[in-house]
Amino acid sequence: MVPATSNKPHPERSSSSNTLANARLSPRLLLTLFRLSVLAGAGALCWAAAPRLVAQEPPVFHARTELVRMDISVTDQAGQPVDDLRPDEIAITENGRRCPVVLFRHLTNTRGDTDQPVRTFEEVSANEMSPSGHLYVLVFDQLHIAAGHEQRARLAAERFLSRELKPGDAIAVYGLPGPGPAVSFTTDLIHARDQLRQVHGKAGRMTGGLSEFEAYRMTRSGGGANDFMAMSRPSEMTSESGLAARALARTASGEVTPEQASQVVAQADTEGQIFLSRLADIMGRLRWIEGRKAFILFSEGFFADNLASRLEQVAASAAQSNSMIYSVDLNTAQVAGASAGMSATERSQRRDPLATLASETNGRLITNTSNLDTVLSQIAAETTDYYLVGFEPSASDGPHDYHRVKVNVTRHGLVARARTGYSTAPPPTPLADRQAIDVALDVPPTSSALPIEYTTYERIGPTAEKPRIIASVTAHLPCAHAADQPADIVFVVRDAVTGQAMASGTDKVRLPAGANDAPGSLDAVQYVVQFDVPPGEYWMRMLVREPGGVIGTADRRFHVWPLEGAAMSTSDLIVSRLEGTRFDPPTNACVHHDDDVLAYLEVYGTGTAIQPSDARVEILRGGSEEVVATAEPIVKTGSHGERIVRALLPVAGLAEGLYAARVRIAVPHGPARVVMRTFKVVAGLARPPAQR
Repeated sequence: MVPATSNKPHPERSSSSNTLANARLSPRLLLTLFRLSVLAGAGALCWAAAPRLVAQEPPVFHARTELVRMDISVTDQAGQPVDDLRPDEIAITENGRRCPVVLFRHLTNTRGDTDQPVRTFEEVSANEMSPSGHLYVLVFDQLHIAAGHEQRARLAAERFLSRELKPGDAIAVYGLPGPGPAVSFTTDLIHARDQLRQVHGKAGRMTGGLSEFEAYRMTRSGGGANDFMAMSRPSEMTSESGLAARALARTASGEVTPEQASQVVAQADTEGQIFLSRLADIMGRLRWIEGRKAFILFSEGFFADNLASRLEQVAASAAQSNSMIYSVDLNTAQVAGASAGMSATERSQRRDPLATLASETNGRLITNTSNLDTVLSQIAAETTDYYLVGFEPSASDGPHDYHRVKVNVTRHGLVARARTGYSTAPPPTPLADRQAIDVALDVPPTSSALPIEYTTYERIGPTAEKPRIIASVTAHLPCAHAADQPADIVFVVRDAVTGQAMASGTDKVRLPAGANDAPGSLDAVQYVVQFDVPPGEYWMRMLVREPGGVIGTADRRFHVWPLEGAAMSTSDLIVSRLEGTRFDPPTNACVHHDDDVLAYLEVYGTGTAIQPSDARVEILRGGSEEVVATAEPIVKTGSHGERIVRALLPVAGLAEGLYAARVRIAVPHGPARVVMRTFKVVAGLARPPAQR
């Protein structure tokens, strides 16, 4: 990746300390600023032109204890989601031992639609303010769908892609075990629809005149034809097709032997094992992608007599990858032809493993598939309001053991729904950490598992071709449980037209040390980074991964303007609390009545374009043009010929609320330049001393 400097801005272009001062983001959260971990080649960030980027060593990812993460849906007696649950009301027990909840997040996955466009070019970008996409995985169990029967599901899937997918959603398509479609998560719906045409059913109902159902019944009975006939009720005998009835007669007469039945069962077991292994493998690879994954499994079912361990393997992989399975049983009595010649008993037994997959993964079994369009719409419309909880796993003899847990809520009248257990992930390694981060940077939807918000400021750079961009990030992270477990922070900036990576960086930040020890509590940590890019339009992704492995990502679009030339131009306006002679470019400017609040701006251009310049500083009531206060600016010339505009904003007399600082620059020979930045005034509270 392209390295970036991670330093500290200062208004007067002089070198400053590489420590960040404390500030308070809100009355509820302590904004803990920390000493940056400076990577090789990174110095102190100042308002002056920073050194050119230099190569740095690959980042080191420390080993850590991975939390067990589990999604829990909580509803009231009317089936409506509950949004005010507390972490102490979640009871997770394993082997009779209650597991303390150390991570607790309420997530509401709002789907994008045309009435809620994706926000772009905002002052602040956040992963909680943008619509979060759904992750759908369409899986066709080709070994257990009869040839020709896949057409109905395939066409319904095509309509599902066209009708139900919204902005931010991503789709993956697999035909198992192959050959067939193998499309990892994409937003390219045309490509996904094209791949659906490769789905083909391959199941056969009879082998040598003996059906799988008959073969399994023979092996269950011990292999004797008379025992098999005794197990068959008359109603089932008469409901079989003519071919199956003849097979029964051949079995009774000895034409079909127990050995043949064993061969049929062995073949069917092998096919079931192959399918379940491939399904578990896909889920395992998706564990790097943060967020809930809805697997929509199309199948006509299979027999699970000898597949218990494989079914548990899928449940373990689903737990690791945060996947839930919606099993769509295509072999139902409501559909003519799909279950021709099949008794209710056979349909039920084939359905059993599909029901197991759904119940083990907190999904749902769907049996009435006479209208697949309605079924798929219901899946898309199901609530995604849930709680993400994390707890430390118990000791295990192996990394892939499946541990069963019970999840309950202690508040009366509420119902909790969750998967049946978890599987401990393999021990974390630097390669695994790097893979998880790389995938999270590339997958289309963002993750809101950790709240992130950030903004960008533009100013003149060290060269005329590349302005300097300063990104100010606020990440909400759990308190540190160990001093050697920092959080990872990674960003990548891409050209919005070509997709080319123009800047990127990796760093580590220290977690707040016990500032808030309540279960599930998060503290706000600020981070500042700078990079240089040429003028243009950009798309940026910011990623934060806390030591337990939870990842949050947030996207931002911004425009970089050319700042050097004959005409007048300005940097972005910074409004921030002033600490002595220094200030921080904040993510969200949140100030108190007793703060000294600085508005800071730089004006660029040739001497005739900006000399002399007249500046006017006003405070507007948020969302209006009402001027509620003015400030007298100080304008002076900087060391590089730029004009620096500074003003202390009179916030002491302002009511609590949202405001905007507006700076208007007028010059004799050109249009005035107006720059604005919003800030919030809150009640004055005692602040902790700054960390120096």
